[in-house]
Amino acid sequence: MIRIDSYESDATGADWFCYHIKSPCIFPAGFCDRNSIQLTPPKGYEAGTFTWNRYMAETGNIPATPNLFNQYVPLHGFVTGMKIEAADLMDPRLVCIATLAKVVGRLLKVHFDGWEEEYDQWLDCESPDIYPVGWCQSVGHKLEGPPVPAKPLPNAAKSTKGVKKKNRKKKTKDQSSSPKSIASSTRSVKTEKSVDLSTSLIKDEPESSLCEENLEPEPAEESIGPDQNLPVATEATPPPERKVTSYVKNTSSPTSPTIIPRLIDNSGGNFDPSVLHPIEWNVFEVAQFLRVNDCANYCDAFSKQKIDGKMMLNLNKEDILEFTGGKVGPSLKIYDLIQQLKIKVNPSQSRQMKANIKKFL
Repeated sequence: MIRIDSYESDATGADWFCYHIKSPCIFPAGFCDRNSIQLTPPKGYEAGTFTWNRYMAETGNIPATPNLFNQYVPLHGFVTGMKIEAADLMDPRLVCIATLAKVVGRLLKVHFDGWEEEYDQWLDCESPDIYPVGWCQSVGHKLEGPPVPAKPLPNAAKSTKGVKKKNRKKKTKDQSSSPKSIASSTRSVKTEKSVDLSTSLIKDEPESSLCEENLEPEPAEESIGPDQNLPVATEATPPPERKVTSYVKNTSSPTSPTIIPRLIDNSGGNFDPSVLHPIEWNVFEVAQFLRVNDCANYCDAFSKQKIDGKMMLNLNKEDILEFTGGKVGPSLKIYDLIQQLKIKVNPSQSRQMKANIKKFL
């Protein structure tokens, strides 16, 4: 079990990772320095001044000796500058045109053509996520090409910093995926005969009641099947991180409910995406989005900052890390949920929406 020293300590062990002793993804101390690779320093240290000798002396730790690691390097034949086709590790369905930017032993630094270096990814030479040129064509899989720069529009708002991929188009003011450009006008919503268990219908509540009101269904008179509605919820305190499929409350306008989808297990439901308006959510509804998606432990943090739908859609990784106390795992989970929510609103932006998640890794 390996703990990343740059992460916040977690008493539950959520910041530990399991690696096999022969994994090609673990290296002895000093490996990055010897191979001119940027090393992320431990918490409290600066990248420009960090040294292993000082760190070991201050912490009283000892380094793992090189003989403990898998040092076998096959004659793979890869060299810098070669073109390949590579899967995006954050969305492996997407295979992209890429270039080998650096080769270190059996490690390959894969650069996606047309994108900044910050989105490069390190892969092993025997990784199943890299393919020869022409592989996509031979198997009939779509190959993602480099992005095509969008023509600037007059008086267009600046695109969100750091957005990458997802159909490889930069966001512009008229694209509904941007938190600053999602339409806020009222839309008519068809009355649903049944409510999918993976969505929530929630009435607007005062922001002060965000995390004080926890909802739990009452026992139904008959068993709840896939096509039945959940009963009206009563106020109760559910255990944190419980597996909930949805919440339901009476709404003042039955024909215009607020949809809160459960996305954590890809059970987003079969509702019409046009009825999903996260930019119009209040602080209470943002909290319910976290609760429904098993992130209830962080409702209070979002509540204290009064994060509504518009603010949530515009959160960057630093904001979320602050709300979670620097815990990368939960931060990545919440960030990915927000990207999935944006994709629900505008599926055409699916590749572009998850780009910044790589910055957590």
